[in-house]
Amino acid sequence: MKRSFRGRLAPLLFSAAVLAAGLRTGVAEASPRLEVNIGPLWVDQYTYSDLNTGRSVFPACSATLSVRGCMQKFLSYYAKQGVTGIRFQFALGGGAGSTPFNAKGQVNAGWLVNLKSFFSDLGSAGIRNVTPTSTLNQVWSGSAGGIDLKTMTVPYQKGARCTKTGSEELSFFPWLPYGLNPNDPDFPYSPGDKEDNEAYYCSPKNPIFWGWTPFFNLVNQVAEAAKAESVNIEEWDVDNELDLWNFTNEAREVYDPTTNTPVLSHVGAMLAAHGFESGAATFSVTAPSPSIAGAACDSVYGVSAYATWGSQLLAAETGGYIGGAGDFPNATSAANGDLTCAGTTAGMIRIPRQPSAWKPGIFDFHVYVCIQGTNGCALNKNLKSTAQAAYDGIWEFFTRNNFTKLIAMIGETDSDAPNIACDGHTQAMAAENARAFRDSTFSTDGATHGVIRPWAYLVSPGGQVCQPVVIGLPNGIYANP
Repeated sequence: MKRSFRGRLAPLLFSAAVLAAGLRTGVAEASPRLEVNIGPLWVDQYTYSDLNTGRSVFPACSATLSVRGCMQKFLSYYAKQGVTGIRFQFALGGGAGSTPFNAKGQVNAGWLVNLKSFFSDLGSAGIRNVTPTSTLNQVWSGSAGGIDLKTMTVPYQKGARCTKTGSEELSFFPWLPYGLNPNDPDFPYSPGDKEDNEAYYCSPKNPIFWGWTPFFNLVNQVAEAAKAESVNIEEWDVDNELDLWNFTNEAREVYDPTTNTPVLSHVGAMLAAHGFESGAATFSVTAPSPSIAGAACDSVYGVSAYATWGSQLLAAETGGYIGGAGDFPNATSAANGDLTCAGTTAGMIRIPRQPSAWKPGIFDFHVYVCIQGTNGCALNKNLKSTAQAAYDGIWEFFTRNNFTKLIAMIGETDSDAPNIACDGHTQAMAAENARAFRDSTFSTDGATHGVIRPWAYLVSPGGQVCQPVVIGLPNGIYANP
């Protein structure tokens, strides 16, 4: 795909030292791979004795089986399709059946035993790779019976760059260094101070924050359990779908200025201590959807706008610019269906970079692109050209930054689920997405290090039976991707 000459300026937005430091080799296996994303894992109930009563945990499984028995059947089913890795999400405070922390921030021993059983079942099914996703800033991570959000009025931080005065009402988890806004009319409990680039520095501190030691201890013990069961932590998704364009205070999860902690490199160090890649520590990001089919343009970073959120993560890791770009929206973005095109660094911020000893080993993009309509995705429009533009643009992110030997992960995408409530897309859209992936440069040029991981939601709060479906062999839409 042809791009403008603006792409040649992309390294100016990142740390030149990091981009020139070279690449790790041998990060990914030498063939395209298919994985599956099972959503929240009910770790608290993952025992032999807890039945799937009334299908309360897994709607697609028999009520006569144990929760663990259900999962064993699912893992065997996907292994036969050629699936080589599993991503799962887990709550931290009791939501979705997962309570790794007690009230003092200590790791619950029973939770860890159950998770180790899940790792054992992965190995028994012949699936080696796993991606734990810790749920730090989603409201469902807490629960009334475990550790839940605490709402209070707190002052803005003071400083030369912080112009807001007074205080605001925010809700806090004890493991997160910033607050969530319970009063956001569009997305309640989204990170506070939306669309304020200075939020990273000026948004209120969390008065009940534990600090990062409990979370690092959790990572350490989970990594130890995975190693004991000979399971490879291919990726640790520290938090799901970081959005540093709209919520710069989420960057406190990358480098926390309130405690002066390079969080990402510390998580990497915990993984490396048990023989995993330190660069497996990362955050997942999304790809935007335009309102014009096949739209394509460069962002302020000089690479595809479909990779803007990945470019922002790279900038956060390397001391580059993050936040909403200046001169946006603009004529180029308007001509390309409101993609994050062009713009300037005016008003963007820079944060401390990760220590030079740490290098990224994976970038994880979630791709549910569509053609935006009045009320969300236009379900009756063919999205193949748009999806292919997204996959081509994401691969361009890897090539322009000389990251072609890192794991190129499509960490969530359409799975051909039978119910539109499962991922917001029809089965026809899923088929178009799969064809776009196969025809894209991501699949052809990035085959050696590319992975695609459809969203296979085993638990649905609405009661829909979303999974399992055939995504791989013999005739799934991602068979032989």
